Formats: sequence, structure tokens, C-alpha cells
Amino acid sequence: MASRGESQTGRCTRLAAQHYSENHDVDLTDLDPVDSHAFSCRWVDAGDNRLCFHVNFRADAGPHGTQLFFAEVLGDGPPKSVQHCVMLGGQSTWSTNNCTFCSGICHPKASGTFDFGRK
Repeated sequence: MASRGESQTGRCTRLAAQHYSENHDVDLTDLDPVDSHAFSCRWVDAGDNRLCFHVNFRADAGPHGTQLFFAEVLGDGPPKSVQHCVMLGGQSTWSTNNCTFCSGICHPKASGTFDFGRK
């Protein structure tokens, strides 16, 4: 689903890191794509033809050190538009079973941090 030479997880990671850096005044470096999952937005809205991607990646967040991140990215094919990107804190702040569509992806427990698939 990603462009040639770039995996889906790699593309989502790159877009999410750019989004986070622009919105939080922190340059994320040493990006480490962990995992991603894609699903049709039609499962949530029958008229929505986009794909939704949930992704985890690690990055050096400057004064915060290396952190795990979650992002939700949308696209009409390949990932294009970052909806949310959040730094996940300790294990008490995330869950792998609070999304209808993903298994194994760490999602934030806080409401409002992802739209598609929240249980």
C-alpha cells in the first residue's frame, strides 16, 4: 500500500513523526517503525471509501528520550493524512485490546486520541 521502496509501516511512521514534530515543537529522530494495521473506514461509515492505518513506532523525542508512539493515518490508498499522533507513556497509558480492528498495536487509553475502531 505504500509507495515503492517504502513499507506501509515506514510511510505511516515518517508521516506521523513529521506531524508530531510540527505540532509539538520536538524533532523526532532515530525513527524505528514497529508495526501497522490497515482497515477500511467503511466498517465505521459505509460512505467512507478511505483506508485507516494504525501504527506504532519508536523515536528519540529529545528531552523525553526514546518513546513509543501511536498514530492514526488516513488515505485513499497509501497513507496520506495524519489524524492523531501521540507519545505513549508507561504501559498504564496504552492497551492492545481497545480497538475493534487491530491486534497487537498499542493504542492510547485516553479518549479522543483515535477515531476509528475505538471499543
